[in-house]
Amino acid sequence: MSWYTRKSISLGLYLTFIALLVLRKSLGFDLSGFILILPLLFLPENRINFSSKWSLFALFLPFSYFILGDSCLGLCAQAFIEEVFFRAYLMMVFSNLASSFMFSLAHIVVYFDVFSVLTFFPSLFFGFVYSKTHNLLLVTTLHHFSNVLWFGFLREVFI
Repeated sequence: MSWYTRKSISLGLYLTFIALLVLRKSLGFDLSGFILILPLLFLPENRINFSSKWSLFALFLPFSYFILGDSCLGLCAQAFIEEVFFRAYLMMVFSNLASSFMFSLAHIVVYFDVFSVLTFFPSLFFGFVYSKTHNLLLVTTLHHFSNVLWFGFLREVFI
């Protein structure tokens, strides 16, 4: 597959994800998690760095966040599917800077506040760590702790 084709497909998946987030906000119906987890089906093993991507696919179904909500396990599932899409998948084609911008834009669509813009900076950090280690589990753990810190403690202070 050519570079241009890969970039076009990646951008198309991202725009579909954004469109589904907009529909979620307006209709309350959400399929965006399916777009985020879709790259697990065709990502090379070295991008995931796990022994079996199929066992992870079974454990972290895209709708698990919506079943588990803002629980600790739900936030972990959310971090995992976001990292699969934005680090393991989009960073194959786009730079860390571009994928961090896309990450922030998705959060702006969902939450529409100044704190969503600030997700750009942790995203840059997660991308840097992923580019150096290619360890999805490490970046998911960092993202998860960031979510727990924000949703568990800091959100109440700032909002």
